[in-house]
Amino acid sequence: MKRSFRRRLIQVVLLSVIGVSSIVILFTTVSYGTTYIKKERQMAETQEEIIKNALEQEMASLYQLGSMMRNDRTLQEYLEAEEDELDGAFINQVSISMINYKKLNPNIKYLTLVRYKDETIRSVGSGWRGDQEVLYKKMCEDFDEAAFTQEETEKLSVSEDIFGEPEHTLNLFFPVYSTYSLYQEIGYISLGIPEKVIREYYEGNSFDNILLTDSEGRILSHKDSSRIGSPYEHDRIVSGKSRIQYRNGTYYLDSPIDFCGWHIIAEISLLRILKNSLGVLLLSALVMCFSCASLLVYCYRAAKKLIHPVEDLEKRMGAVAEGNMAIRMDVEYQETEFNEMAKSFNVMVKNVDHLMQKIKEEQIQMRKMELSALQDQIKPHFLYNTLECIHMQAVLDGNREISRLVLALASYYRLCLSRGQDVVTLKQELKHIENYLIIQNVRYRDIIHFHQEVPKEYQEIRILKMTLQPLIENCIYHGIKVREGNTGDIFISIRREGKCAVLSVSDNGAGMEEDEIEELNKSIQIPEAQNGYGVRNVNQRIKIYFGEEYGLLYKKNKDQGITVEVRIPYQQ
Repeated sequence: MKRSFRRRLIQVVLLSVIGVSSIVILFTTVSYGTTYIKKERQMAETQEEIIKNALEQEMASLYQLGSMMRNDRTLQEYLEAEEDELDGAFINQVSISMINYKKLNPNIKYLTLVRYKDETIRSVGSGWRGDQEVLYKKMCEDFDEAAFTQEETEKLSVSEDIFGEPEHTLNLFFPVYSTYSLYQEIGYISLGIPEKVIREYYEGNSFDNILLTDSEGRILSHKDSSRIGSPYEHDRIVSGKSRIQYRNGTYYLDSPIDFCGWHIIAEISLLRILKNSLGVLLLSALVMCFSCASLLVYCYRAAKKLIHPVEDLEKRMGAVAEGNMAIRMDVEYQETEFNEMAKSFNVMVKNVDHLMQKIKEEQIQMRKMELSALQDQIKPHFLYNTLECIHMQAVLDGNREISRLVLALASYYRLCLSRGQDVVTLKQELKHIENYLIIQNVRYRDIIHFHQEVPKEYQEIRILKMTLQPLIENCIYHGIKVREGNTGDIFISIRREGKCAVLSVSDNGAGMEEDEIEELNKSIQIPEAQNGYGVRNVNQRIKIYFGEEYGLLYKKNKDQGITVEVRIPYQQ
């Protein structure tokens, strides 16, 4: 009986140990496996999202560049011009524009401009040694076969390099339409990006495989170049509603790039996800075979060791979620991956805290700016009402000089503000100058005589607000006031030079020496120069708004005074 009871007791103990150990091992395995799989899936999704964002930024920059070129007046004029209108200077200007556009994105391999008028191609970045007719035919065939993007105007293809180099190239096509007919296509622009540039965005990741497809499921980029252009075999993944699907031991992650219709598809096997946990499971099974009791202790300690950092992290993340940004993890998991996890958590919380502080400061600044903007909206109305009261009182008192001065001042500030517009008509700008000179003549007792020769057909030209006033002010203070006699004339005239309008502001004041004029022309080109702030500001505003070919130029005139030429586009 004793032996039987002992045997049964031993059996019960052994079975209990084996049962408890098995349950603990099973529970630990399932818990750890589930947590680890979830973590790896989230990491995979995050990694794919990073790749997607990088590709979206790259494609957005290419689309922006293509749109800039499509709306470039120089390129449009080139595509619309007749063959006998294409002189060397114009073609050189087109080439310079294309080179400058190519420099904006170093990933562009070649940039081509296809002209329908005479079936010619201009290319920057790659050369063609064969017949131009063959190149034109190849380019047009690729354009015709390319698929439309989500925008339904741009087209996209991935094919062998059009210029004959042995690599696949992503070609983006941007049709260019006539400025005279909205739907008349006069040519197109092609941006060529090597497929390997796209591949660099997702190489070196932890996926088993990753590729890029278009909206129809054709492969655009793949580590195996022979598969480019062929359909992706799992078409249901591309068209599926779920972002992540599991099939036959493999997870498929699908991230669409909406504005161009692409899909990033990543494949990662379950075995790859679990590879770090398989060692723990095998070791647990081996220990259980030798000693169930030891296995029980080991599993308990292993589970505690593995789960404790995760629970610790979860607890501290909960505290962060409640707003405690001062909490940190103790870096006590030496020589384990949790040591790096703890460090990363601490860095993340520190960065989030810094970002939140920065956002708070920016919000405070935004509120200040909004308040300032509201105050600035109130000030002009107060000023207009005050000046109107002064004007009416001057009329009632019969003081016409003050009435005239107040009206000029009110008109001056009204034109200065121009309802927030940066560009006004030349007619408005001249009216602004007239009001300014009324005020100055009252101040300096009619020392300025103003003359303008601006025909009616030029008065609707668009010009930046406050362009002429700083120039007139310079004429007064540096020309007429320092002249013998303290009186003088200011002349404004205009002429047209091709696509430019040239305004001339002249005076017969004290003038300047040639070397002084040369130094002035240099200084207004330097943004950080110490002298000539007003004139330099006018010059920089013109260049920023219209382009580098426009701006100011000072010269001596026949009256020994100074003339400044304002070069702006001729547009109404």
